[in-house]
Amino acid sequence: MKNIIIYVLVFVLESCSSSHHELKLINRTNHTVRYIREIMNETDTIPSLLYCEKRNLYNILDNYEEYIWVHEPWETTLKIDPSKTLRVFIINEDTLKKYGVCEIIKQQYFMKRYDSKYDDLVKADWNIVYDGK
Repeated sequence: MKNIIIYVLVFVLESCSSSHHELKLINRTNHTVRYIREIMNETDTIPSLLYCEKRNLYNILDNYEEYIWVHEPWETTLKIDPSKTLRVFIINEDTLKKYGVCEIIKQQYFMKRYDSKYDDLVKADWNIVYDGK
C-alpha cells in the first residue's frame, strides 16, 4: 500500500511539473504600472465591464519581473483552444487614480495591450516585456 501511494504521488508531481510553463511579465520602465490579464476569445478586445469597480488590478514595480499565474497550465488554457488569446493590458498608475477602472476599460486608456497566443509565448520564451513604448 505504501508503494502505491508513493508511486501515485511521484506520478502526480511529475505530470504537474513537466507541462506547466511559467509566464513572466517584465517591467523595464522606471515607474510602477498596473495590469489586467485575461484569457479571451479572439473577438473580445477589452476586459469585461461586469463588476469592473471590483476588478483586481495587479501591480508590477519599476524594473521588476513578476510571474503571471493561472489556475490551469497554459497548455490547457491556450494551446488546446487556439481561439483563445491572452491579453495583458498595461495601465498607468496616475490614470487609474484619475479615472478608475471602469472608465479606463470603457475608454480604453491603456498604455499598452499585448495579445498572445500559445505559440507567441513559446517564441518569446514565456516573457512579456513592457518597455514603455
